[in-house]
Amino acid sequence: MVPFCIAAFVTLYLVEFFWDLYLDRLNIKHMEKFKDEPPEVFKDVMPLERHQKSISYSKENSRFGTIHSIIYMVIFFAFVYSGGMNYLDLFFHGYIENEIYRGLAFLLGLTFLKYLMGLPFSYYGTFVIEEKFGFNKQKVAGWCRDQAVGLVLNMVILSIVAYAIFYFMKSAGDFWWLYAWAVVFLFVLLLNQLYHSLIAPLFNKFTPLEESSLRSKIEKLASKTDFPLENVLVMDATRRTEHSNAYFAGLGKSKRLVLYDTLIQKFDEEEIIAVVAHEIGHCKRKHLVKNLIFTQGIFLAFFYSVHLLMQSPYLYKTFLIENSSIYMGLILVSIVFGKVFSFLNPITGMLSWKFEFEADQYAFEVIEAKEAIKTLFGKLAEKNLSNLTPHPLYARFYYSHPPLLNRVEALGLNS
Repeated sequence: MVPFCIAAFVTLYLVEFFWDLYLDRLNIKHMEKFKDEPPEVFKDVMPLERHQKSISYSKENSRFGTIHSIIYMVIFFAFVYSGGMNYLDLFFHGYIENEIYRGLAFLLGLTFLKYLMGLPFSYYGTFVIEEKFGFNKQKVAGWCRDQAVGLVLNMVILSIVAYAIFYFMKSAGDFWWLYAWAVVFLFVLLLNQLYHSLIAPLFNKFTPLEESSLRSKIEKLASKTDFPLENVLVMDATRRTEHSNAYFAGLGKSKRLVLYDTLIQKFDEEEIIAVVAHEIGHCKRKHLVKNLIFTQGIFLAFFYSVHLLMQSPYLYKTFLIENSSIYMGLILVSIVFGKVFSFLNPITGMLSWKFEFEADQYAFEVIEAKEAIKTLFGKLAEKNLSNLTPHPLYARFYYSHPPLLNRVEALGLNS
């Protein structure tokens, strides 16, 4: 039975890997068909040279992602099936008797090893690929600082949440999974409230948008849509990247709008208003709340599945683990579910795509310069080197947002 379980997991892992590889190749071939000209609707804002560069950017990231996946897979299998994960667990067994603290030590140790393994890939992605295509603005010293701060922050948050989950797994009996889910739910709510005020300033500076024509237009839009806008802030994105974005912070009644300085520098005021209207649309259509309910439903199902599966000795033997424990059960089920859920991306992504289409429609209805949405999408593609012609199947698996061409067509702006 044990060899069968190992073979089943390895097969699941390899099927996921080769499926991802197939989708990557499918997407690259599809892009190549459109390399001679951008889609007609974007020709005015997406020069052929930038369109072809966007294809090269996508191909470069695809190749890099494949190499990353292969190396990670080899290291993972070598670590697990040489007994490395079991040896690490036995090491902590020899020094820490309390199961909760032993679980924290094991989880943090595993997280640190994964972090170290990912450092070279993060460096290459930032200073080779992003640099090559003109996006990276960060220096090595700044990158090192971000990595160090991010690691410490991740370890602290992980310790707090994991301790609470392990505590309930150990002491709450058969309904521990309900308490563990409550921990995650409350943590997500707290993080949404505190992220902008406590965490984000560790990485970027936020300054109020000065009195200007743009600020007046944003406030006018907020008043028109009866939106509780508390403040408009500008984030210094240019210290790291040339990519552009905007978002609202806060789950309560008052919202803070955050604009990347790159967005202000590269886009017209009417296009920025279209971005703001889109974000207001998410709030007005209760997308944040709906997404929270959806994701928390997944977490609840996950914890209940852990409750059902962690008692099986075959779970531990599949990964060559000698000692069953609450923390190991949680980690191993997480690994298996991570592979299973990757095949469900099109299903979970349907909700995200629906939200984006709805937010686009809301923006289209409330702004005066309707054509600004089309030029916005085109310039977003041009500035960010977005792939305008992804294969539909690839997009369904990997895109959290619908392709820009689909969004223009949905609004009837493709003429």
